[in-house]
This record gives sequence, C-alpha cells and structure tokens, in this order.
Amino acid sequence: MNLGDLKAFVAVAEAGSVNRAAAKLNLTQPAVTRRVQSLEAAIGVALLDRSSKPPTLTEDGRRALAYGRKVLHAIDDLSSQAGAKGVLGGEFRLGIAPGLADQALGQPLDAVVRSFPNVGLRIAADWSSELLERLQSDGLDAALVLLTEPQLASREVELRSFSQDEVVVIAARRTPMPSSPAIAELGLHP
Repeated sequence: MNLGDLKAFVAVAEAGSVNRAAAKLNLTQPAVTRRVQSLEAAIGVALLDRSSKPPTLTEDGRRALAYGRKVLHAIDDLSSQAGAKGVLGGEFRLGIAPGLADQALGQPLDAVVRSFPNVGLRIAADWSSELLERLQSDGLDAALVLLTEPQLASREVELRSFSQDEVVVIAARRTPMPSSPAIAELGLHP
C-alpha cells in the first residue's frame, strides 16, 4: 500500500471529483486516477463507483475513507513527533490478509498509534501465504493471516491465535459431499 495512493483517494473523496483532487494535489487527473486504481488493487476492492459522474464512494470506499483519514492523521502525528529523544521510533511493517482489514485497522491500530506516536506503520494487504513468506524473509515485522491448518506454518514463525471462525460450505444439492468435510476434501470439488 502506497501513502501517495492513499492521499489521492482521500483527496478525491473529500473533493468530490478527480479533477478537484488533482488540482489540490498538484497532479494531473490521469495521475490521480492511476493512484486511486493502485490503492484499489492493493486492498482488493472498488472504492469508487465509476458508473456515476462524478464517481461516488462505494460502501467499501466509505469505510476506507474513515480508516484512510486515521492513517493520514497518524502519519501527521508521526511527522510532528519525529526526532523526539528516548522514544521508540522507526517503521513497523504489518501484513493483513483480505477480510481482516475491518477488524485490524480499527481500534487495535489506533491503540498502537497512540501508544507509539513515533513509529510509522506500513501496511501491506495480500494473501495469507504471501504474507507468511514475507514474514519469513524479514519483509514484514508481523502479519494477521487466515490459516486453515496452522501446523503447516514454518517453525520460524511464532503463531498466536486470536479467534476461530466457523466455516460454512454451500454447495448444490447434487454435489456429492460428506456432511462434515475436511478442508483437504473441499479442495477436490470444483
């Protein structure tokens, strides 16, 4: 996730149009559009409904705007606190799997930002397997992932379970499937 992309999205949402956001950011309209598209690709959801003119925020876009504002405010706070002596600082790189952003980007990250105002957060969204690889190669400091079989994770990674969710399988009645299939069995079905 790129900070410039987030700033462009927030500017579009607040200005109500790509053209006004471009003028505010001192960028061209195509550059702002590319930045918003890059953010959408990074988090995997459409933030703007482009069927209307000017584009309007989708439901995901409204949630992303609220979190985006928090992130930008936190970065402003970080900038104002930079150089403070004897205070923990630097960058914390956190990976988040799709579907966990709503839980992870709210109160927990607000608490981190309040507790460690001199620490910059870099958040990456990706599939759990990719995040685990980046964690093992020191590309991330921590990751919030979804695991169906935690025992398959590398022994080099410390795992802590925060919650377990029930998985419900929905299939056509004609699909031959046991009433309580194992995850491995589900992979055999189209």
